[in-house]
Amino acid sequence: MRSVTIVPRETMRKYELTAVFSGTISDTDLGLAVDRVQKLLTDAGAVTPERGQLGKHKLQYEIDGNKFGHIETFTFECETGSASVISKKLKLSKEVVRFVLESFNAARLKRQH
Repeated sequence: MRSVTIVPRETMRKYELTAVFSGTISDTDLGLAVDRVQKLLTDAGAVTPERGQLGKHKLQYEIDGNKFGHIETFTFECETGSASVISKKLKLSKEVVRFVLESFNAARLKRQH
């Protein structure tokens, strides 16, 4: 049985992950790849991961032979140390051709608009 560590919310930060998946994979494989990323997030201690689909888009430049990519966003909370673990694991992923993981500040976002 796995033990679960409860982390106080004060030590948690909100993050947004934008991932570009290969544009050549099928819808079934895309679903499996997205599920693996969500599992990676929860295994790393992410809390309340929310997913958003932006769909298939033409990329500004070719990435690893891909002219198109499926773009997905994930918003979640985790400890700062967990964010670096997530980043390292995503770099090793063959399905994610590019990603951006950044701290999410809703207050700053409201001020910009």
